[in-house]
Amino acid sequence: MPGLVWKIPESLILCIAEWDDQAVVYHSMSGETHHLNGFALETLNLIQIGPFTLNSLVESALKIFEVEDKTELEQYIKQMIYQFESLGFIELINREN
Repeated sequence: MPGLVWKIPESLILCIAEWDDQAVVYHSMSGETHHLNGFALETLNLIQIGPFTLNSLVESALKIFEVEDKTELEQYIKQMIYQFESLGFIELINREN
């Protein structure tokens, strides 16, 4: 996973409704609606900023979340990347040089 770069597909519109520590996300291309917990929502918000690698996403998340174990955060974010990719929220665009 190191060196891989993902982004939100250009043709995708994500409509997000947030409340408390959760959200629902409407995927414009599939027509599906998905429920996200607070961590997944914050991760998706970071992803919307632009193309990212696992390392850049972890570093950004560390600025938001108070965590004692960076390795645990990295594992959780890896899971989010796989989930978001399988849902069509993000796509792999290339390898980092």
